Amino acid sequence: MGVAYFGELIGHPGIALSYENDLHSFGDKITNDLVLPKSRTLFYGIELGTFHHKRALNAVFSQVRFGFRKEGRKGGFWSFDLGNGYFMGSIPHTFSVENGEVSKTRSIHHYSMHSLNFSYGRSLKWLDGAKWFVAPTFYITRPAFPNYTAHAALRAGLIKKLK
Repeated sequence: MGVAYFGELIGHPGIALSYENDLHSFGDKITNDLVLPKSRTLFYGIELGTFHHKRALNAVFSQVRFGFRKEGRKGGFWSFDLGNGYFMGSIPHTFSVENGEVSKTRSIHHYSMHSLNFSYGRSLKWLDGAKWFVAPTFYITRPAFPNYTAHAALRAGLIKKLK
């Protein structure tokens, strides 16, 4: 289970909640009669998030992610994953003109979302089973203006293993 700051273009604040589950672990390594635990993992996860880009876009998204994680002996890890999901954006302060009259309206747009995420993190010594991470995220929403729109975000947060 994870919670993270989701900063679209780093400075537009948001939050993302995630759940990950391991599909397959592998990589037992034996050296000098020492057995290291399985350190490579294929995983899947779901993520729900939102962010606020003042005067431009308020968005919510959900995605399913599949990825690979490598854990080090000293508590560090790195991972990458690919995600696909749904992205809904609402543009604030939108007006329409009908029959010569201007009125405030809602501008809601629905997109598909495709993401590429890289993560790096370490175990927290003072909280068993918890890790901090930082993850640059690159995603594309489509259809938009008129085909694809590329975005970048930064996720930074905590992951806690549920028992």
